[in-house]
Amino acid sequence: MMRGRRFINYGTVNLLPWINQRKPFFDNDVIELVFSLPDEYRQNNGLYSSMLQKYFPAYFRDIPWQQTGRPAAKINTADKIKNKMAKMLREFMGVESTSNYTDYPSWIREKRIADQLGAILGNEEAAYKTFSQEDFVYELLSPHLETRNVDNSIKILRAATIEFYLKELVYTS
Repeated sequence: MMRGRRFINYGTVNLLPWINQRKPFFDNDVIELVFSLPDEYRQNNGLYSSMLQKYFPAYFRDIPWQQTGRPAAKINTADKIKNKMAKMLREFMGVESTSNYTDYPSWIREKRIADQLGAILGNEEAAYKTFSQEDFVYELLSPHLETRNVDNSIKILRAATIEFYLKELVYTS
């Protein structure tokens, strides 16, 4: 709770003089209400999931849940047991699950993605080159692609994000 109130909220606090904001989940009354509920309602997103399934049942029949690949509608007991058993087996065998995150370093090394990132960051007319003397392809992308033990994925994706942002800024202003 304190991390949310201090760290996450701080970035938007800086903009308060210019932008009027509403944050219902930072409201003390809402937080008190949520913490007054029994633990079983709050555990594993139970209250939120129940609300979504009650008011939007048709919507969640078709959306696959990231952990199982099945629709996000009600999970039956057999699925819960199967998921717990699979998790215990993975832990016992020492196998890490990659179903909950994207393996960005490997993803960037795929030829199609590497080529696209090279075209974005290596373009002579790249917008970021107006503001920086760095060559992101030479300094970040090439070492990442050439050596498996080098992981520049976060910096590469941030550089691409900056490039997209600057392009959007130039074309919309």
